[in-house]
Amino acid sequence: MQYIFFILWILTIGLSFCFIYFCYCVAKVIKAKWGLFYALVFVFGLVLFTTRINNTSAKAEPNKWNFISQDSIAFGTMSVLFVDLEKSKYKLGIQYGKEKTNKTNVPVQAFSVTEGSSYFNHWVPFAVMVNPTDSINQFKYSVYGQLEWEAFGLTLYSEPKNYSGIFTLK
Repeated sequence: MQYIFFILWILTIGLSFCFIYFCYCVAKVIKAKWGLFYALVFVFGLVLFTTRINNTSAKAEPNKWNFISQDSIAFGTMSVLFVDLEKSKYKLGIQYGKEKTNKTNVPVQAFSVTEGSSYFNHWVPFAVMVNPTDSINQFKYSVYGQLEWEAFGLTLYSEPKNYSGIFTLK
């Protein structure tokens, strides 16, 4: 069994070197046909593509903010609601349920995610707050985070963002 993993490991390394050599040959052809500028664009595009693959696999699981324990929620009452953050491609997901003691809806957990693909920007939420209002089944939310603009694996610009609003449970 160990030999199979060793052979697969060697095969993966060999294919990686073949891919690097292939990209080198393509860059040489691009440089010969169209010039150094286009060859550099091709190389930087490859770097961008490979760094984006590595970053998205590491950031696939969103940060979650827990408000109360799931043990204090009545069985079968948990639901998830998604709120658009001010008509952007960023969403706030709120998991809520009815408390066992007083049967009121309470937020259990919240997380902020990006909807769709984002190649040049990345949303990094820092804090999520969900608080009840005076109305029944109505909550006020605040999401604090940073929007990072990236190109070629480098962060070019980052701006703090604050989204807040009110949502009503169905």
